[in-house]
Amino acid sequence: MAEITSATRKTIPNPHTFADVRVFIPRAYPKNHFRYQMLQQYPTAKINKREIATSRFAMCVRTSMLNYLKSLQGKISFADGALIYSMWDGYKTQPAFAEFLHFCEESGLEVIPQHAGGHADEKAIRELIDHTNPTKIIPIHTENAKWFEENFTNSLY
Repeated sequence: MAEITSATRKTIPNPHTFADVRVFIPRAYPKNHFRYQMLQQYPTAKINKREIATSRFAMCVRTSMLNYLKSLQGKISFADGALIYSMWDGYKTQPAFAEFLHFCEESGLEVIPQHAGGHADEKAIRELIDHTNPTKIIPIHTENAKWFEENFTNSLY
């Protein structure tokens, strides 16, 4: 999330331009790991478990973080907290998602469904491309990849 928000407008909360946006690294990476290298650009934005446990916070999580949430639960109460579930409802039937959501509910988190499809309209796509000025555009997860070829000379369709 830090990388995505940092690549967008400066008005979107990100760790470079908003002092209260922090970067959590859920596990230690070896110094030669690409994630370790990438996260070194946020030296003052890093936050650890101890700091999280003593703060009011919002956190982006995924099912693979279940064990981390279990360890965090030992340090703080999740009562009166909320998990905003913004993915497709069909994922809830998958065992890993079901286990994750069950843990959240049992821990006192209110699970709030709020689907965010992530689909952008043409105006938003043009603004993003204009802002980032990419050397290549590779359309993925689209119903109209040909549109990119017709509208952008750097599209790889």
